[in-house]
Amino acid sequence: FKLVKEGDGRFVAAKTGQTYSGGTDVAGGAFACGGNGTAGVYGAAGGTNTVYAGATFDCNGFDGHWQNPFVLAGGTLRNPKRVAHVVLSADSFVVAPGSTTALANENYAEATLEMNGYTLAFDIAAGQMCALVNLTVTGGGTILGRSGGYLRMGYTGAAGVRAAGTVLDIRHSLRVDAETTFLDYISRYVLGGYDVGASNPIKVVRRFCPTRDDMRWHSVELQDGAILDLSQVTGIWNATSHGDHFDGTSTLSFAPGATITVDMGDRTPELDDQLTAWSSRPQNVTFTWDLPLPICALGRGLFAKRDPGLTIIFR
Repeated sequence: FKLVKEGDGRFVAAKTGQTYSGGTDVAGGAFACGGNGTAGVYGAAGGTNTVYAGATFDCNGFDGHWQNPFVLAGGTLRNPKRVAHVVLSADSFVVAPGSTTALANENYAEATLEMNGYTLAFDIAAGQMCALVNLTVTGGGTILGRSGGYLRMGYTGAAGVRAAGTVLDIRHSLRVDAETTFLDYISRYVLGGYDVGASNPIKVVRRFCPTRDDMRWHSVELQDGAILDLSQVTGIWNATSHGDHFDGTSTLSFAPGATITVDMGDRTPELDDQLTAWSSRPQNVTFTWDLPLPICALGRGLFAKRDPGLTIIFR
């Protein structure tokens, strides 16, 4: 049988003396773990904890939840620490008021997140970090970092995030400590956003979309067949960022031999317009687009040039 928390208010469960054999359902208010430590679980090991819309499961720093799957059905997971297996059945939330290892297994073994097309939004307190460690993401959807501190990919000595079918949408701060792969990366940084760990690029499988002209974005490596989406910026987009809010330089790079599509959206460049700027032309990369003027990759960046029959020019 399960423990079911209903109604408003906050229920704090003592860590010792729990005998219920199932998981915990939080249908209203907040359920909070009443102690720290790694031993034992709330309910039986393997019992599923379900958090419904408007309700909160507060891990309260308890370190034993790697043994229990969570179903987030529109609810909030607060202060998680080594929550290893999460399934979304609605758009849901993670709130991290302190430094937290959010989605990770014991000893950083593989953790899983099944998105099912939904959004998991992270709200992290300013100056704090919430980490996704050795995490495999399936089922599509969006990971949204929208306020406060750093959403962190990977950890010292551990793997990053494998989310080749998931969108990463960053509104505030990001840190990438290990190899990380996403379907799309949208750099929707607001003023005051920070980026650290720029030496570890995000491998983008489909689309990279910078959305601000002040170049707040994390380093990216576009994979073969990916799209460089310049529809949301104006003028010449700088493929190397030296912004004041970065711990290092953010750079755009390409997988060897990649063919990259440049998407200008409703923008219509004129002859000889410069589209991007970089310090050296990428080698062994082909750029394509669907506008009448061909793209030429030159030493200073991408240009719109009238040169029939050529997609890329080496100079």
